[in-house]
Amino acid sequence: MLRFLLLLPLLGMLRFLLLLPLLGMSNTCNNGNSPSSPAAAAQLNDAEQTTPQDDRNTWEVNDDGRARIQAAMQEAFFAKLMKSKDYYEGYALFSYGGWSNEGQTMILCKQDGSGDITHIAPNTTKELASHSFTQASLERLRLSLEVGGLQDFTPQVFDGIEYEYVHVIKRDDGNLDVKTRVYMKVPSLAPGKLNPYLQIVAAFNTFKQELYEE
Repeated sequence: MLRFLLLLPLLGMLRFLLLLPLLGMSNTCNNGNSPSSPAAAAQLNDAEQTTPQDDRNTWEVNDDGRARIQAAMQEAFFAKLMKSKDYYEGYALFSYGGWSNEGQTMILCKQDGSGDITHIAPNTTKELASHSFTQASLERLRLSLEVGGLQDFTPQVFDGIEYEYVHVIKRDDGNLDVKTRVYMKVPSLAPGKLNPYLQIVAAFNTFKQELYEE
């Protein structure tokens, strides 16, 4: 009896060794639902986490400068232009003031000179309902924005509203050119009787007031 009891563990181990090939086969017979190797599993993981192509920015932004304020809003402006088949050009004025700002204005233009304006309410990310404009309105805006090649205005001040004016054009190759980018720190401080920086701000305010009830 003692000898039989001593043999029991050995019999159990022998049975386990005999079942090992069958266990290996069951891991491979999985109807193709699971990868058969760690490398394949990693590839499947990557495929599941891949962002759909339609959700990616498939265009390049050709810009000699960089966003000084409201970088995320500027990217949203670019996306509005690039994801639409109707728009080919855009004008925008962004503002920032630490605790307060004057909102963000984005003007998207069609080939015929008409288009749509979108305004982000001050101190929020709330996008107000867009309004359509005519070619005549856009022509008036463009005349007001003819201020020559301005450099950034950066006086040594530590308070006040900052602005950034951006003009962009969609290229035929599907990319985006930033034609004008002017950063203005408290433009009212610019010297001279004719202040081109304030002229830009006033042009956007006038355009916006034509289409939005204040």
